[in-house]
Amino acid sequence: MDLISKLNSALKAKPSEGSTSSFRHENEAAILDAAVKLLAKSETGRDLLNFARDKNISIHVLRNKQDFGYLPEQSVVYISCPAGQQMPTTRAVIRLAGGLRDAMQDIEPTLQRPNVKAGKERYVKAKLEKAADIALWQTAISYEINQSTGLLEILDELFALGYRTLYEGYKADQEAPL
Repeated sequence: MDLISKLNSALKAKPSEGSTSSFRHENEAAILDAAVKLLAKSETGRDLLNFARDKNISIHVLRNKQDFGYLPEQSVVYISCPAGQQMPTTRAVIRLAGGLRDAMQDIEPTLQRPNVKAGKERYVKAKLEKAADIALWQTAISYEINQSTGLLEILDELFALGYRTLYEGYKADQEAPL
């Protein structure tokens, strides 16, 4: 069985306590419950959650050290956390926002997955545009959560990603008088 088949099979299985055969995290339900509740405190976050619901996109937590992603063939968004570890809710929210925006991009004609056959320059440009768009959405959500809850930890997580300058520019734009 190839790696993709194993991953697809694991994503369809329910995570079991102490199981080593699944890629799914043993604390998936708790991580996702907390992340979804906090994400829903942001208007932009609610848009992403509604999109996932409307498009029947499943969300999972995988046991590995990757960040987040979207598997369009399975209609699955995933975030990652090393096995046996808890994930701070703020980190889960930012990763979940990234994965859901990645999924949303996949159906938008202007931000669809780049095709390597289109040439290296076009491919790289498209990948960078997608990454910048995801970073902007993560920043907007972090700003909105901070504004609605006063939660500073969401900003600490965002800044750890290197998005402090992006956040400061976004905040200045949001708070500028019309």
